Amino acid sequence: MKKNIFLVGALALVLAACGNSDKKPAEEKAEAPAAEEKAEEATEKTGTATAAGYGGDIKLTVTMEGDKIKDIAVDEHKESEGIGADALPKLVEEAKKANSAEIENVSGATVTSEAFKAALKDAMEAAK
Repeated sequence: MKKNIFLVGALALVLAACGNSDKKPAEEKAEAPAAEEKAEEATEKTGTATAAGYGGDIKLTVTMEGDKIKDIAVDEHKESEGIGADALPKLVEEAKKANSAEIENVSGATVTSEAFKAALKDAMEAAK
C-alpha cells in the first residue's frame, strides 16, 4: 500500500514538473531563426556583371552574405549547347564551393570559363 502511494506521489511530481509554461520550447526556437533571418537579409547584397563569352555575353548575378557567396544566377548567355552551356552549372557550383572566382576552367570551354570568372569577379565587387 505504501509503495502504491509513493508511486502515485512520484508520478504526480513528474507530471507537475512537465507542466505548461507561457511559451513552449518549440515556439521559442521558431522565433530565434526569424530574428537571425532578418539579420542575414540585412547583410545580403547582390551584384550583376557581364563578360564576353564564346557565343556572346554572359550576364550573371551574385548574392553575397558578407564575404560569402550565397548564390550565383546566370541570367543570360549564348554559349554553345553541349559545351559552354553545360559548363556554366559546373562553374557555378565550383565557385560556390570555393567561395571565389579563382576556380579551374572547364576543359573544352576555356573561353566560357574565363568569361564566367571575369563576370563573377566584377559582380562580387559590385555587391560590396
